[in-house]
Amino acid sequence: YQTLVMEFTLPLALYRDYLQQPCDAANACAALQQLRQQMRFFSSDNSNPEPIQWEIAQQQPLRFAPEVVFSLGSYYFVGTEVGEADYSLSLLTAISQTLWQGGVLRAEWETPFTHTDDFEDGRWYTPYRRRSGWSEAMLHQTFRPLANLYNMTSIGHYAHSYNALFNTTRWTNADGKHRLRARFGSLKHQGEGNDVNTWDYSYRYYLEPLNVALGAAYSKHILEDEGPTFSLVRSFGDSSIILFYKKTVEKLGGIAIQIPFATRRSMTPRPYQFRTQERWMAGLQTTMDTESGMNILLPDHGIVPLTGHRLERQYFNSDEMSPAHLLHNLPRLREAASLIVDSQAVK
Repeated sequence: YQTLVMEFTLPLALYRDYLQQPCDAANACAALQQLRQQMRFFSSDNSNPEPIQWEIAQQQPLRFAPEVVFSLGSYYFVGTEVGEADYSLSLLTAISQTLWQGGVLRAEWETPFTHTDDFEDGRWYTPYRRRSGWSEAMLHQTFRPLANLYNMTSIGHYAHSYNALFNTTRWTNADGKHRLRARFGSLKHQGEGNDVNTWDYSYRYYLEPLNVALGAAYSKHILEDEGPTFSLVRSFGDSSIILFYKKTVEKLGGIAIQIPFATRRSMTPRPYQFRTQERWMAGLQTTMDTESGMNILLPDHGIVPLTGHRLERQYFNSDEMSPAHLLHNLPRLREAASLIVDSQAVK
């Protein structure tokens, strides 16, 4: 009941040989090279001469099978004139249900649980304190009109205070090294706040030998400031380091890290799913080279609004579901297989 992203085939005997044969630290074994040569990737229903038949989709009707995901919400300021470290933290509990092919209903409740004194009423960071309530409740519909072309439309309640409509269109070439994406958002405030219209056009190139993604974008952000963004993402397994530079009302630069926030097993054979969010990101941003020479805090600038359910996260494994990325990271199959074998041995 989801949208096809990619199918791949490989000789099962060769795959077993690869898992069983020892490889050196550089993963330079014959089975790995043969596996890379014989893997075949297909991005559409008609391109695979022997398409995979999903028996479970043919035999079982759609049922109520909710997925509950827990994640951490945070606002934080580090090394400012106000304090060395200030933060406001909350627990985000999201429940989602697939309604039909590509159609998902998702709602998220936020529960704040701690913050520093500077987030108290009347203090410096009061507007950034995490809030209690429904932070998001949206209907998402994903289509794939052409091979490697995807579109997601989202409508509903967003960021506690908005009625929102979002649309994302994404295209990649056959091996996934090149990606083009366009995102649009229309946010109508439910109270007396300002309405917002945003857009974001981006290009990403995956440099396979270095496991690095280079990105460039031009965006109109949530405060209606606009300008270019340049980024570099270096992946290390499920973790990554991100460097970025933005030019809006000022020049902004920073670094972020993304680390696993859950086990590598994201699904269990039950009619319901309880898990934590796969990854958690944290970073620092600073203002660079201002005309006044002062490091002015601009935490709301350079932000493109994102929904909790989106193409990169739900369908493309944080933008890592591509033939080029999978081929480069084939050695991780051995690691995952060894974890399963070890867990079964313990049982």
